[in-house]
Amino acid sequence: MAIQVGEYERAVEDYTQALQVDPQNSYAYYNRGITRDRSGDYEGAITDFSHAITLDPANADFFHNRGFSLRKMVSAACMHLAWQRYMLQQPC
Repeated sequence: MAIQVGEYERAVEDYTQALQVDPQNSYAYYNRGITRDRSGDYEGAITDFSHAITLDPANADFFHNRGFSLRKMVSAACMHLAWQRYMLQQPC
């Protein structure tokens, strides 16, 4: 599989094609979410995990992974803010 060799863009395309065939496939959303998370697209991952949850709200893994992506997205935003504040304090 493309995700196993780090070909995230190709893997996202593969899962997208699978969803065109079966838009009710919660695991295709879930796996595309994992792929997007690994590539750093946390917002896309959260969207995919949310779709998976809508289709299968009893699956705890979907909630679990959405939570991890949310945490990573918030952490990245906080790090960016801290960097900006640091840079504003530096003399030119």
